[in-house]
Amino acid sequence: MENKNNYTHHVDSKNAQFWSSIRFPLFGADPPRSHHWLKDFRKQIQEDLSHLKLGHGDILYASYVSSEKGFFDVENVLFYNVGPQHFRNLTRNGLMFERGITEPPKIGKFSFPHFQQYSIEKSSFSYWERENELATFSSAPLNFSNNTKVDNIWFSLKRGNIKSLGLAEVPQYFGLNIEVNSNKKIKISSILKVLLDGIISAFQCHLTNNTPDEFDITSKRLGIDSEKVKELFLDKRNAVLGSGKLIDEFRQKGIKWNPKDDGLMAVKIIPKYSDSTDTTFSGSLFSVKNNEEVINNQ
Repeated sequence: MENKNNYTHHVDSKNAQFWSSIRFPLFGADPPRSHHWLKDFRKQIQEDLSHLKLGHGDILYASYVSSEKGFFDVENVLFYNVGPQHFRNLTRNGLMFERGITEPPKIGKFSFPHFQQYSIEKSSFSYWERENELATFSSAPLNFSNNTKVDNIWFSLKRGNIKSLGLAEVPQYFGLNIEVNSNKKIKISSILKVLLDGIISAFQCHLTNNTPDEFDITSKRLGIDSEKVKELFLDKRNAVLGSGKLIDEFRQKGIKWNPKDDGLMAVKIIPKYSDSTDTTFSGSLFSVKNNEEVINNQ
């Protein structure tokens, strides 16, 4: 049964909209007792998504809106915390999503602090406008599979072609346009996290307070020389998103990537199909500014 104190929703064949009292989190089979209603809320989102009727050329649009400015990955809220498998069919033609930092729209007379929606009617961003192009990129060929990791995406882009405009100021908020070229159907919802993390990491310079082991782990996973890996991590030429501790050791013989993705506000990914044996991806990185007209009319 819907818990109207904590969430409400609206759905038709084109739009699924959800208002909630908290930002939708990741949780296992059983959420914390104080938030037991989240289990019902997740089921409601999953059920409402099944009502969306994707047409031949339709692209799924999604957004999460709240005035809260916390650090988190918007793709987690919209897709991973819901369950990526529920978006496989909906993202077959492409995907657009954004994070709005403003008051969410009301539902009738009622206000909720958090709002997320999924639509097959929209073809442009609502909350952000493209400002300055920061870089264009195209990757080296990549043998893409379910086992592809952030390392592989990052390395294929480092070996590819990046043209940055060399702007001195690191943008607070930015967006990505991505085209994935492949000879097989790509499940965008399944590759979303590694694709975004790998691309964003390629535009950062790594700080040097690492032990050699961390570079060694990455080099073994990629099958290349450790010194070459270190050189790529420390390369400042295309670090338009600044510097930071890009990798950490994670558990035993693992690596945790720390891309600057909390500033990612607007993303568009389009799959293109060809007879190539490998997968490549290309696109542009750009700064964004608020769409004042939309925000002022909320």
